[in-house]
Amino acid sequence: MENHYQKLLLEIEVVQVDTNKFAVCRENKVFYVGELLFNLVKLLKQGHNLEAVQHELFINFNTNLSPEKIELIIEENIVKKILTNTGLNPADAFFSSKYIFGKTKLMSGESLHKIALLFRWLFIKPVFITLFILTSIASGFFLKGILSTGLIFGSDLNNQSKITYLIVTYTFIMFIGMFHEIGQA
Repeated sequence: MENHYQKLLLEIEVVQVDTNKFAVCRENKVFYVGELLFNLVKLLKQGHNLEAVQHELFINFNTNLSPEKIELIIEENIVKKILTNTGLNPADAFFSSKYIFGKTKLMSGESLHKIALLFRWLFIKPVFITLFILTSIASGFFLKGILSTGLIFGSDLNNQSKITYLIVTYTFIMFIGMFHEIGQA
């Protein structure tokens, strides 16, 4: 049986993101898939016919899928959901929702990606561990300083100092929150 999906499969790329995380990519969109579907598409992209794919899946996953079932899986999961997906990008779908009011798009996905790339070095394991230890020590000194001066439990501050303290604290918390969200990106 001929692999008549070969031309369609040229439009997508299969990527093993992590040990147990797999993705199919098309036109800057990422679709996370299971390991079985990942390997099925990978084999088809390599030019294997349906019988060869069936044999490989049986050996590697101990699953017995008929060529017809493999075609159905490709049709339902790749052709209909990925190749013919003309829907909105999930981020764009969020902003087109009619039931969410007051939402504002702060920046484009491309801009966020560029900003996130600037900070990716922070997530290299030795850098992250070092920064975590240093910030933990700094937080301990900060907490010790606050508790020893009575800024939280004492009444040593006048009203103007309390307002300044609150403004500085909330500004710092907003900065940390924004940095946290960029880290998630």
